[in-house]
Formats: sequence, structure tokens, C-alpha cells
Amino acid sequence: MTTIHRTFLDSLSPGRRRLLLGLFLAANLLTSVGHGISQQEVPFNPDDYLCAEGTLQVTSEGSGQAGYPDAPLGSRLALRLSCLSQSTRSPLAPSNITVQWAVGSGGGAVNGGSTATAQSRDGLAWVNWQLGPAVGTQTVTAQASGQAQMFTATAAPAAGGGTCSSPIAGTGTDFGAERLVDGNETWSLSGSPYRGAAVRLHSGTLTIQPGVHVCVTRFEVELGAQVVARGTAQAPVHLASAAPTTQPMSISFHGGVVGVPVSSSDFAHVRGSGVTYIGASNYGLSISDSLFQVSPAQRALSSCVTVWISTSSTMAPPTSIRRTVFDGYGASAAACERAAIDIYEAAQPSAGAQVFAGRVSGAVGDGVHVQGGDQPVSWSFEQCEVAGGSGHGMVLETNVVGIAGCSFSGNAGHAVHNSRPASFTAPARGNWWGDAAGPLGSLGDGVSAGVDAGQPLPAAPALGY
Repeated sequence: MTTIHRTFLDSLSPGRRRLLLGLFLAANLLTSVGHGISQQEVPFNPDDYLCAEGTLQVTSEGSGQAGYPDAPLGSRLALRLSCLSQSTRSPLAPSNITVQWAVGSGGGAVNGGSTATAQSRDGLAWVNWQLGPAVGTQTVTAQASGQAQMFTATAAPAAGGGTCSSPIAGTGTDFGAERLVDGNETWSLSGSPYRGAAVRLHSGTLTIQPGVHVCVTRFEVELGAQVVARGTAQAPVHLASAAPTTQPMSISFHGGVVGVPVSSSDFAHVRGSGVTYIGASNYGLSISDSLFQVSPAQRALSSCVTVWISTSSTMAPPTSIRRTVFDGYGASAAACERAAIDIYEAAQPSAGAQVFAGRVSGAVGDGVHVQGGDQPVSWSFEQCEVAGGSGHGMVLETNVVGIAGCSFSGNAGHAVHNSRPASFTAPARGNWWGDAAGPLGSLGDGVSAGVDAGQPLPAAPALGY
């Protein structure tokens, strides 16, 4: 007999559940007529998962927190729902009960708006609450099947200004073990620093304001979500691990489904200390005017210290890295990509070329590694610098749009190494190779076969960052 799974039924309205039950019984009747009934079977009853009238019990979690004006609270607001089954009268944690949330006194937002709708799942419905600008008591109400619950929070005078090394007591916002963002949210300076073990952006846009310190171990941006961290030269956004002596920070952007367009996240004037992994898988990413540094001690905590950018769909926005420094990246572990910057492109973004105009210094292993198929990838390297690495400056396994206006010096291997010289010639004219005579000069890094290094620059270019 066909099985109907509860998780599927939970996603349907009561009317559709009854319709599905009718079709289910009809199908089994036809099967019984055709093959004979060998045993008595009890059909699945969707009403087993509906609340009996008048039995719904609602309890709240998250009321009474303290926070800061215009900043999110550290813990979510939640309703716990329980009832008795409509058919069996057994205890039930209902799914798909609609809960209406609304901001009351003090302003602010729930999941990014003045109102929000959340569906219960296994008896739980929740939202994140970002307080309004007023100091003092603020409120949010929640309605579930005619039952109202009120949540209160106290906004203390803005603190801000703390760092990831500040004493935890009385400073910033603590997200605890995990923070799930489902909807728009702003991390303002008033609630900084923001601490937590893991932050996961499921949907919407997270905006991080200038001067904010983010102290988390794992930061994940899923398909359909984006993070906009735009600092200024005077007040950059700071990223660091919540546990710098035991676990470094990682940032992952998951584009997910091939063929589905995704937004591009934007980092500008960001300072990352001990961010050992930045990964963008089928995801658009813009990084400008930023600095990411990994010390030997921080590198020792992680076997994979790299920036990994992978494009496998034409629907992914192009990535742009400009005026940004990556210092101390790269790894020698066999399980990791070895270069400081690893680029893999199986499909070119339809929106245009991808740009790397950054600086890679002190790489452990190769500086930049470019992979792809037999076709050239859409990456252009311009106003870049790759210096002081313990391997090759740049390794090409497929051809690129161009390498021009860049500086290569002090690398242990070739400045540019073509792994497939019989298949393509890398366009690398107009670069500085560490010697005015070019890559073959006594101080030049040198290039492999299959690299066109003509018209060398007479001096290192002024990159302006």
C-alpha cells in the first residue's frame, strides 16, 4: 500500500489533506478490487495531525530581554504550540498554524518589517526582533488561533565601540550557539560587538553598518540571502573569530541550485583578522578596499586557509575583488586547495567578466590558482600584486582574459606558471616581474613556457592601495 509521509502532509492545508485522503482511499479501493483483500489495513488519517477545537496551548519564549536601540536582540521571539489530536486526542506539536507578529510600542521590526507572518513547524513559530530607536520598554504582540501573547524588551542607552577582545559582560549582543536570520536585519553600531558561534542567513539581506565588530566562528550565507557589509575608511567593519585561540572564522556563500539566479553580497572597507576561509560557491561576491590577515598562529588552527571561488552556472553574478589584500593565506595540506586564492569556473557568468585587482602577500604555497575547462575563463587580473609566496605566484590550468598592470616579486617559483603550455598561451604583457629587464632579469621571478610576458613594466606599478 502506498505510504503518505507526515512531513508532506504537514505542508498541506486541512482541506487539501482531506482531499489527499480521499484520493488515497480511492486508490486503495481500486487495488483491493483488482487483487483481492488479503488483510485488513487501517488507512492513514490526516486528522490525526489536526488540533482538536479548544485544546491549543501557547507559551512564549524570548520576552524580557535587554538590548540596544536600533539593534537586534540576541535571542529570537518564539511561540511553543501544543494541543490534542483531533482524532486520537493524543498530544500533538502542530505544524502550519499561522502566527501573526506585530511591532507595538517603541517601533523596530520583526524579520525586517513592522509585521510578519510565521508558520509553526513541529509546534514552534519564531521571529527575530530588531528594537526601535527609543530607550526603554518596547513591545511585540503575536496572535495564534485567536490567542495573543505580548513580548517586552528593554532598550538600554547605546553602547557600541566594543571589540571582539572586550570583556563580554555588559557589552554588545550575544547570539549564543546559533543565529538564524530569516528576513531583513541590520547590525547597527549601538549593539556592537555581535558575538556567536554560528550565524546563518537563510533569506533577506543582513546589513552591517560602519564600525561594527562581528565576532563569530562560522558565517554562512545561503541561496536567496545576501550580506552587505559596507564600512568606511575611518570606520571599517571588523570580522574576527568568537574563539580566536581555538577556532578561526570561516565565511561561506552557498549559491546552491544551478540555474537559479542569486544576489551578490558586498563587502567594502572590511578588516578581517583570522578569517581563514572565504568560500563562494556559485555565488556573486564583491569585495573592495578591504584587508584579510591570517597569522601563523591562526593558520595552525586550520588545515585549509584559502579563498575559494567557484562558478558553475551562468546565472551567478560575476565576482569582483578590488583594492583588497589577502595576507598569509594558502596551505600545504593535501586535503585542501593549496593556493591562497583558488578559482574554479565551469560556466561563465552572463553579466560579464570577473575581476581580481587585489594583493596576495606571504602565500603559503601558490598565490593564485585558476582552474576550469578547455575554454578560457572570464577572469581578468589587473592592478594586482602577488609577492613573497613560497610557491608560484600564479598557476593557470586554463587561460584567462588577461594579466596586465600587475606586480610579481619575491615568489619562490614562477611569477606565472602555465600548467598546459601546449594548449594555450597566457596573455601577460605589461607587468612588473621584479626586475626592469623583465622575468628573465637577475631579480625577476621568471615565467614558465606558454606565457607571453612581453613589454614588461620598467618599475612596479603604483596600485593605490
